[in-house]
Amino acid sequence: MNAGVVMRGRDAIVKDQVKEWEQFPDASVSILRAVVDGDTVAYEVTFRGTNTGPIRTPGRDVIPATGRRAEFDMSIWLELKDGLITRDRRYYDQLAVLGGLGLLGR
Repeated sequence: MNAGVVMRGRDAIVKDQVKEWEQFPDASVSILRAVVDGDTVAYEVTFRGTNTGPIRTPGRDVIPATGRRAEFDMSIWLELKDGLITRDRRYYDQLAVLGGLGLLGR
């Protein structure tokens, strides 16, 4: 879950999704709203999951699993070309997520 990190291309998006499911293997995402404008799709979602796998940060640090549940809202923006995702951007309150996982002040 790399808020604010832009992923371009299939390999980057697949790699991020694999990492996300390793961190939260029981994760679920509920779509609250979706908006389509040409080749851009925006989603408002609620993410829920238990952190049972290590968290790999964009800086390559590894944080051990906390065993805590996370629930937060997120905005996902996708850009498409020829029906394929070419760009994936996600935004959410990182401090709220880290606090809920007990990782603030460590």
